[in-house]
Amino acid sequence: MVTLRDLLINKGEFKMEYLEIVLIDLNKNNLDEFVYNELKLQSSTIISSHFHDNKLNKDLEFSQFKSLKSILSPIGTGNTFVEKLHMGINLQKVMIVYSFDEKLGDIVMNFPNEELFTESQADFRRKFTKLVGHLDTLKRKYKLKSIKIGFEPAVDDDMLLLELNKDDPNYREEIKRIMKYQYESE
Repeated sequence: MVTLRDLLINKGEFKMEYLEIVLIDLNKNNLDEFVYNELKLQSSTIISSHFHDNKLNKDLEFSQFKSLKSILSPIGTGNTFVEKLHMGINLQKVMIVYSFDEKLGDIVMNFPNEELFTESQADFRRKFTKLVGHLDTLKRKYKLKSIKIGFEPAVDDDMLLLELNKDDPNYREEIKRIMKYQYESE
């Protein structure tokens, strides 16, 4: 049987290098609060960024505007690459992609899998539990349709590790299931 560990590691090298968190259907009216207050993004924490202002027909960087909502209106996409992002745990080198229509949008956070998958089972359990707990709080606060966590692309069912949705699965049981495959003895 192929385990998650087999998929991840081949002779000490990771095959699946990136994990994704996909926040689905964030209300655009909550975008600025989410980005500036929850993610705490500031120009000084951003390595690079790219946005297109549809009204001005001009490319902009994060430091050149005060409201992400206004830049992504009526529709728009953009991205920021940050050195560090706190999501219950500190994640390093995170690419954040924003894609919004008139009312709702998705935010995809992509980061190296080494942030979670370590040699220590206890460390993985602690980190993943904190991450999922933080995401569950955000899901409830912002009334998100769903949050998907998995390997890039996490929206594909075969790459999905865990989904937090309105059905509120017992994510602690799901973490145990993931750990069983990740740390199953060879």
